[in-house]
Amino acid sequence: WLYGEGANEIATLQQSSTAQNIFDSLFEPHEQFHLASKQALEASDEQTAKTAITEMYKLSHIITQKLLALDVLN
Repeated sequence: WLYGEGANEIATLQQSSTAQNIFDSLFEPHEQFHLASKQALEASDEQTAKTAITEMYKLSHIITQKLLALDVLN
């Protein structure tokens, strides 16, 4: 959705400039989430995996909050 039809959907929302700003701010935490998940999967020790999973949790929360902010504009 981020790299596909999301941009078109955002353009149709009320307050589209606000929606576009929120949409644009999703990319970095999304990429960071995937990097953290890769680190968790490739971790050679439990503590490194736990640290990466904690980061994933934090990023997931950030992404969810941004998506909920977009939903309010729908």
